Amino acid sequence: METVSSYLAEPSRPKGEHGPRQPILPEPPVYPPVGRSDDKALAVQVRSVLEADGRLAEHARLGVQVEDGVVHLTGTVEREFQRTLATALAQSVPGVLSVQNAIIASET
Repeated sequence: METVSSYLAEPSRPKGEHGPRQPILPEPPVYPPVGRSDDKALAVQVRSVLEADGRLAEHARLGVQVEDGVVHLTGTVEREFQRTLATALAQSVPGVLSVQNAIIASET
Protein backbone atom coordinates (compact mmCIF):
# COMPACT_ATOMS: atom_id res chain seq x y z
CA MET A 1 0.00 0.00 0.00
CA GLU A 2 1.38 3.34 -1.03
CA THR A 3 0.96 6.48 1.12
CA VAL A 4 0.23 9.73 -0.63
CA SER A 5 1.07 12.88 1.29
CA SER A 6 -0.57 16.20 0.62
CA TYR A 7 0.72 19.69 1.24
CA LEU A 8 -2.82 20.55 2.37
CA ALA A 9 -2.92 17.79 4.99
CA GLU A 10 -3.27 18.78 8.60
CA PRO A 11 -0.06 18.35 10.63
CA SER A 12 -1.79 15.79 12.86
CA ARG A 13 -2.11 13.39 9.92
CA PRO A 14 0.65 10.83 9.62
CA LYS A 15 3.30 11.89 7.14
CA GLY A 16 1.26 14.94 6.17
CA GLU A 17 3.21 18.02 5.36
CA HIS A 18 2.42 21.31 7.01
CA GLY A 19 1.30 23.24 3.94
CA PRO A 20 0.51 26.91 3.71
CA ARG A 21 -2.23 27.93 6.12
CA GLN A 22 -4.20 30.78 4.73
CA PRO A 23 -7.66 31.71 5.87
CA ILE A 24 -10.37 31.10 3.33
CA LEU A 25 -12.35 34.30 3.04
CA PRO A 26 -15.72 34.53 1.32
CA GLU A 27 -15.94 36.67 -1.75
CA PRO A 28 -17.60 39.98 -0.93
CA PRO A 29 -21.11 40.38 -2.37
CA VAL A 30 -21.65 42.53 -5.41
CA TYR A 31 -24.06 45.42 -4.89
CA PRO A 32 -26.46 45.51 -6.56
CA PRO A 33 -26.38 41.74 -7.18
CA VAL A 34 -25.73 40.82 -10.79
CA GLY A 35 -28.90 40.03 -12.68
CA ARG A 36 -31.24 41.58 -10.12
CA SER A 37 -33.67 44.22 -11.27
CA ASP A 38 -33.81 47.51 -9.43
CA ASP A 39 -36.67 47.90 -6.96
CA LYS A 40 -38.73 50.31 -9.08
CA ALA A 41 -38.64 48.04 -12.13
CA LEU A 42 -39.45 45.04 -9.95
CA ALA A 43 -42.46 46.84 -8.45
CA VAL A 44 -43.76 47.61 -11.94
CA GLN A 45 -43.36 43.96 -12.97
CA VAL A 46 -45.17 42.68 -9.87
CA ARG A 47 -47.98 45.20 -10.28
CA SER A 48 -48.47 44.24 -13.95
CA VAL A 49 -48.58 40.52 -13.08
CA LEU A 50 -51.21 41.17 -10.41
CA GLU A 51 -53.31 43.33 -12.72
CA ALA A 52 -53.09 40.84 -15.59
CA ASP A 53 -54.54 37.96 -13.58
CA GLY A 54 -58.31 37.76 -13.99
CA ARG A 55 -58.86 35.98 -10.66
CA LEU A 56 -58.17 39.13 -8.69
CA ALA A 57 -61.23 41.36 -8.47
CA GLU A 58 -61.10 44.47 -10.62
CA HIS A 59 -62.02 46.67 -7.69
CA ALA A 60 -59.30 45.17 -5.45
CA ARG A 61 -56.93 47.93 -4.41
CA LEU A 62 -53.45 46.50 -4.01
CA GLY A 63 -50.34 48.40 -3.08
CA VAL A 64 -46.94 47.12 -4.15
CA GLN A 65 -43.68 48.32 -2.67
CA VAL A 66 -40.28 46.73 -3.16
CA GLU A 67 -37.23 47.19 -0.96
CA ASP A 68 -34.02 45.28 -1.69
CA GLY A 69 -35.94 42.62 -3.62
CA VAL A 70 -38.55 42.10 -0.88
CA VAL A 71 -42.10 42.78 -2.08
CA HIS A 72 -44.57 44.32 0.40
CA LEU A 73 -48.21 43.84 -0.61
CA THR A 74 -50.99 45.90 1.00
CA GLY A 75 -54.66 46.51 0.30
CA THR A 76 -57.93 44.57 0.33
CA VAL A 77 -59.44 41.75 -1.71
CA GLU A 78 -62.83 40.04 -1.57
CA ARG A 79 -61.73 36.47 -0.77
CA GLU A 80 -58.95 34.74 1.12
CA PHE A 81 -57.83 32.77 -1.94
CA GLN A 82 -57.13 36.09 -3.70
CA ARG A 83 -54.80 37.08 -0.88
CA THR A 84 -52.88 33.81 -1.27
CA LEU A 85 -52.96 34.14 -5.05
CA ALA A 86 -51.39 37.61 -4.87
CA THR A 87 -48.46 36.17 -2.90
CA ALA A 88 -47.97 33.34 -5.39
CA LEU A 89 -48.11 35.70 -8.36
CA ALA A 90 -45.61 38.11 -6.79
CA GLN A 91 -43.22 35.24 -6.01
CA SER A 92 -43.34 34.12 -9.64
CA VAL A 93 -41.68 37.34 -10.84
CA PRO A 94 -37.94 36.86 -11.47
CA GLY A 95 -35.85 38.90 -9.03
CA VAL A 96 -38.30 38.73 -6.11
CA LEU A 97 -36.50 37.43 -3.03
CA SER A 98 -39.52 37.20 -0.72
CA VAL A 99 -43.05 38.53 -0.30
CA GLN A 100 -44.52 40.19 2.81
CA ASN A 101 -48.29 39.99 2.45
CA ALA A 102 -50.38 42.48 4.47
CA ILE A 103 -53.45 42.20 2.22
CA ILE A 104 -56.78 41.97 4.06
CA ALA A 105 -59.53 39.66 2.79
CA SER A 106 -62.94 41.26 3.46
CA GLU A 107 -64.94 38.01 2.86
CA THR A 108 -68.29 39.82 2.39
